[in-house]
Amino acid sequence: MKKIIRGKKYDTDTAELVGEYQYSYPGQFEYCLEELYRKRTGEFFLYGTGGPLSKYRETTGQNEWSGSEAITPLDLVDAKDWVEENCDAETYEKLFGVVDDDGEKVITTISLSKPVAQMLEQQAIDHRVPKSEWIEKLIKKENQ
Repeated sequence: MKKIIRGKKYDTDTAELVGEYQYSYPGQFEYCLEELYRKRTGEFFLYGTGGPLSKYRETTGQNEWSGSEAITPLDLVDAKDWVEENCDAETYEKLFGVVDDDGEKVITTISLSKPVAQMLEQQAIDHRVPKSEWIEKLIKKENQ
């Protein structure tokens, strides 16, 4: 499926399939299939399809429903949440990096110039890691 949303192209034929969830079987009213894709740019989107009793249903008349399909862009937080809920830990860590056992993370706020923020964003996408993980790697490397 191919779709343009807010001026961006989302295409299941050219993006990388990175996760999948299925409920029931094709042809069943409650059937639901969701596939998580990652574009070359690092952006995530969800392709979903389902029967008339799934969340992908659409109205065809008064009290009449049909199955349908949709593409939904996801930000990094939503993509992580979807993978946590629908995939195994190996898939999560492959996509977003290894999670520490103790989970000791500190949230901090930093201010960057727009060009540096754009460079950080691009480097994180290029290395397929969250921005915070990329910053940690750079700081650790600098202190070695």
